[in-house]
Amino acid sequence: MLDGNGDSLGVATNATLKFNYGQLRTFRGAKYVYAMTTSTRSSGWFPLASVKSADVLAARLGDVDAHAAGLAKMACYAVADSMDDSLAEKKVVYDTASGPGPAGEAAGDYLARARANGKRSINLAFNVPGAGLGGPAIDHFPAGTKFQRLAVPTSTGAPSIDIKLWAQDSAGRFRKPAGELKFVYGYVIAKTGTLRAGWMPYPALRVSSGCP
Repeated sequence: MLDGNGDSLGVATNATLKFNYGQLRTFRGAKYVYAMTTSTRSSGWFPLASVKSADVLAARLGDVDAHAAGLAKMACYAVADSMDDSLAEKKVVYDTASGPGPAGEAAGDYLARARANGKRSINLAFNVPGAGLGGPAIDHFPAGTKFQRLAVPTSTGAPSIDIKLWAQDSAGRFRKPAGELKFVYGYVIAKTGTLRAGWMPYPALRVSSGCP
């Protein structure tokens, strides 16, 4: 498994994997597809050649890239090497059936979580979660990655989107309002030189400098 820079996240030992259709990148001349949750406790890039019936999967791949063209630059940030555990446990989907814990329609799915290799890394999302939907990951980067925020247009006029969070109520269901999670839009330039645009949660970022 590789992250968005082409660096190793560890070996995936899953017997089966779920792939995000539309995702295909090339690292060191080999094609990789984007696998969701794996034994590395992370999503990331998996070699297409190692997929059974790779030809069937390859025929279903397209090109899902968020864009950055024409959007004004804002502040430069870096992915924090930390996570607020109390925030991570809150859910981004009202009355979710995923159960308690910092995974499964939880804010923690979008923060810089510790992976099986002991390092923190974060998903870059194609869209924000909420309204009964998750925000599908399109890439994955380690803590410290520079994130150039962009002034994306939204329905509110603000260059960000606030997603309602939910905590457990007296019945043990996630229906109790628990604040909001702000998402900002921007891009990462991977080590490969590839520009990858998408959304990240504001609490997972720290003001930085030197964004490419």
